Amino acid sequence: MRTSAYLRAATAVTVAGALSAPALIAVAPAQAASVPAIRVANGETQPVFSFNDAVYQVVNIETTVDTDHDGRLDTVQLRLKRPRETESGLKVPTIIEPAPYYGPSYGRTSKLTQPTYTSAPEVDAVIAERRGNGHNKEYDKTSGDSPIDVLGERAREERASDRAADAMVSGDPAVAKPAGAGNLTYENHFDNYFVPRGYAVAELDMLGTNGSTGCASIGTPEETQGVVAAVDWLNGRTRGWDVNGDPVTAANWSTGSVALKGKSYDGTLPIAAATTGVAGLKTITTVAGISNWYEWYRENGAVRGPQGLATVEPANLAGGNSTRDGNTICADEVAALRGDRSARASGDYTDFWALRNSRPDFGKIKASVFIAQGTEDYNVTPRQSTELWKYLQDNGIPRKMWLFQGAHLRPVQLRGEEWVRQQHRWYDHWLHGIENGITAEPKVDVQSNVDFATWTTQDAWPAAKGVKLKLTREGGLSTRNAGKALQTMVDKGRTHTADELAADPGAANPNRLLYVSEPLASDVRLSGEVELSVRAALDGSSPNLAALVVDYGTAVRSTYSPEGDWTYTEYADDTSRTVCFGQRITGDSGCAFPLKVFTRTTDHKVVSRGFMDANNRYSIARTDHIADGEPYSFSWTTQPADYVFRKGHRIGIVILSTDAAPAMLSNGKPYARSFSLRYPEGTRLTVQTGPSSVTLPIASGTL
Repeated sequence: MRTSAYLRAATAVTVAGALSAPALIAVAPAQAASVPAIRVANGETQPVFSFNDAVYQVVNIETTVDTDHDGRLDTVQLRLKRPRETESGLKVPTIIEPAPYYGPSYGRTSKLTQPTYTSAPEVDAVIAERRGNGHNKEYDKTSGDSPIDVLGERAREERASDRAADAMVSGDPAVAKPAGAGNLTYENHFDNYFVPRGYAVAELDMLGTNGSTGCASIGTPEETQGVVAAVDWLNGRTRGWDVNGDPVTAANWSTGSVALKGKSYDGTLPIAAATTGVAGLKTITTVAGISNWYEWYRENGAVRGPQGLATVEPANLAGGNSTRDGNTICADEVAALRGDRSARASGDYTDFWALRNSRPDFGKIKASVFIAQGTEDYNVTPRQSTELWKYLQDNGIPRKMWLFQGAHLRPVQLRGEEWVRQQHRWYDHWLHGIENGITAEPKVDVQSNVDFATWTTQDAWPAAKGVKLKLTREGGLSTRNAGKALQTMVDKGRTHTADELAADPGAANPNRLLYVSEPLASDVRLSGEVELSVRAALDGSSPNLAALVVDYGTAVRSTYSPEGDWTYTEYADDTSRTVCFGQRITGDSGCAFPLKVFTRTTDHKVVSRGFMDANNRYSIARTDHIADGEPYSFSWTTQPADYVFRKGHRIGIVILSTDAAPAMLSNGKPYARSFSLRYPEGTRLTVQTGPSSVTLPIASGTL
């Protein structure tokens, strides 16, 4: 780990304003004494400012767009907290979480509201410095906590899915717990931790939501401009007004250095903003962020439902997110979006989707990027993050990534201390200019699926070699030549889950095609995407092809809850496990519940899956209809994974047509693991072995 000269010379340095690392040595003692300053020790900013006394500010910022077509430029609302000392000469960087979900329509209470706290010295002080790094260990117990309802009130809309996801991982007050212990969707510790260390921390309402004007349009450049405007205001490039309509600037307290952070949609907006190259944006942290909206609704031409939801139109999400005045102002814009049939007439990649794809603009990224992604996330699938990672890695852009064995959740509750440590040093480096060695640490952290407490580190991902295996006539996977045979299945994926169809590899099943390896002589780690090259014919109503990568062998594994959703739940029934970071004040504990994994002993597990529409075999942008019963060559990949198949287990490839689920669970909730449209059952899929193969990305072990 690198240590800069000023850190080698002293254990702590006080810095006026927010200067770059080389300038720290040059700060004159008289200046440091007269101007409020951050304090640095061991490469980290220290909590020397009172969170209780933080300045609260609301700013309405002018954008360059008029998305509600009212003849006036839209504004976005920024709510922030900053150290009181910024009123006396201290200049600080700003960390923003942009989101469409603030406000009563989603039940997400603003974390950054006008403080009404009374002085509480017993909790104002920073307590129980954990391992000397400023992380708080103790907590205030809150009576009345109860286990979270992991499904909440799930509706068949994208916005309900994300609300339930946020409730799951952070405790949405509308569906979870009373205030005081991890009850806010905006990571409850975040402002408590960073404001005392010399940062402004802010929420930003996306266009068309809560306090912003304009209308949501789902991933368009106009929507991105709302986020860019906030960065511009912090750098003096656009206008802003307070709640009374008086002009206000950030010139007296903002260094102009900005970070954007968030999960899901909140993590999508930072990616989009970074691809504009906006000056002043130094870094982003994106957790399960979307880099290509087409792939949230489609996959290789196949129409899919995010998180298994039945609604597959951006208009549904836009209608849910346009929360201004009960969604009446943006009704015409949502109707126009719904009327654009290019978004939903097929699974083709059209101009509609090209407008909502950030990947062609990756070359404009100037900010460093910190990615976190669950490999079992079928809401925002892993490829959304790994495609961004590939570009960063190939082009030498400063980066870090966490891959964890879980679904749509925040990593702070999986490995809180290490997440906070890395985020702290990351922001200190990129926003305060502190040379603390964070960029010399391993670039990738991967959670083990064998032992969830174990994480490995590496400098590149994936570190794998492709091993090509033929599909054999005996139902095996082999590196040798395989005999040619025609093998047929009849699609029943509309009434049987893919997990049910993948079960019992030793039994004949006319509704699947299954190819399995020999028992493994050692652990084998798969890291990346599985590639399929299949010669096949379809005869029937379903044009879909689906592939599952399956781990066969009895083991204790992570699984979904009994309700069919989530791989983790909170320790909400055990307050002794509550973890807290940052300063606590009356009414805001800065605490959260860590997560525990749902596990059970199973004889198999679906590790990854991938889909395509046979009509898009040449291009995702063009439909070329297949002829019934005519063989074609198809190539597609499964979602990226990082997974260890244990010694003695077998690797399986299951080929299906429809990957859908029964309409309802026994409790009346829609089943959350449905992936493709439910075509009528009965389609015949015939695969020719011999020319058909799969390529496995093997990082360690041998087949």
